[in-house]
Amino acid sequence: MVENLLAVESHDVRIKAFPLIGPIEDVLSLKETISRYSHYQIPLMDIVHIPSATLVGPHLFILDAKGRVVERSLRGRKSIDRAPFLRMDNSIAVIDAAATRRRIEEEVTVVAGKASGAFFHWMVEIVPRLMGLYLSQEATRRPIVMRPIQHRYQYETLELLKLSPCFVDEDVIAVPGVWFPTHTITAQGNGQISPDVIACLNAFADLFRPPQPTRKRRLYISRSDATKRRVLNEDELVATLVADGFEVCRLASMSLGEQIAAFRSAEIVVGQHGAGLTLISVCSPETKVVELYPAKWLAVSPFESIASLARLDYRMLLCPAQRSARGDYHNSDIHVDPSQVLAAALSEKCTVGDVLVQSER
Repeated sequence: MVENLLAVESHDVRIKAFPLIGPIEDVLSLKETISRYSHYQIPLMDIVHIPSATLVGPHLFILDAKGRVVERSLRGRKSIDRAPFLRMDNSIAVIDAAATRRRIEEEVTVVAGKASGAFFHWMVEIVPRLMGLYLSQEATRRPIVMRPIQHRYQYETLELLKLSPCFVDEDVIAVPGVWFPTHTITAQGNGQISPDVIACLNAFADLFRPPQPTRKRRLYISRSDATKRRVLNEDELVATLVADGFEVCRLASMSLGEQIAAFRSAEIVVGQHGAGLTLISVCSPETKVVELYPAKWLAVSPFESIASLARLDYRMLLCPAQRSARGDYHNSDIHVDPSQVLAAALSEKCTVGDVLVQSER
């Protein structure tokens, strides 16, 4: 399972073109953006061994014995930017003397990444790699090193997998050798996700032994308890959806097992762009998913990628949005047309501007 750095096998991924629903000018602009990132290669999940290594920064990327960055341990260049005590001199890392340090006297496995305390990044970037270690029994062969955790779902994950990591908070950790599971999402930030994520998250969901659903559920994933990416007329939307058999899910109040059981039993999922849609990754194939998306935000949604990889019946509804405090539309609050949301969720046809298009399957 040790990586051959000269010949890394890769997935060849083609993300399906799903319906985009909304004003035709917004649809065409976003479609052009999405098309640039719909075909990509991403390495198969692997575990890499680096002798005489140093773990650095909040993302715990790796320097080799000569002080060079191990590129596959990076989760983008921000991993280096967020280590302000480090500078690069002719590709060799120079660490400020003020950095806090620690030495661990045995080889370790490190699992870390970008924003690993956020639900999406935990489930898409951390849990699949922990599952890879768990399924291959690598988890039992050496201590696992991670940054400290704080959320209920993180503790539930580790308890389910019977893992007791060593949590470290120093800037720089020296080890005689390190193993690391490779990243499951590309560093460019364009929603390019490994198919291994879907397989690993479904294996993880199976460990919860969710009950067989007695009925198919229609879920609306609410962000009413969030400070951003809210539906401004949510009361109106909820009234429309509930009248047609939807139930409102506020995921923060549910255990991880309860969330997985809900998504596993869903026939339709409606939700705004945000972490609440992460677990569509464990939905049954052909489950309908409607993502409510800010109309002017020209970026690839990772949930479209997940939907393609998980073989879901996905459509994106572009909604009028307010600019965020940063002046863009990434974290925008939106306003929706409840009847249009319901039509997108129930109909086999979707409106793109003034044109009806058949939903692709």
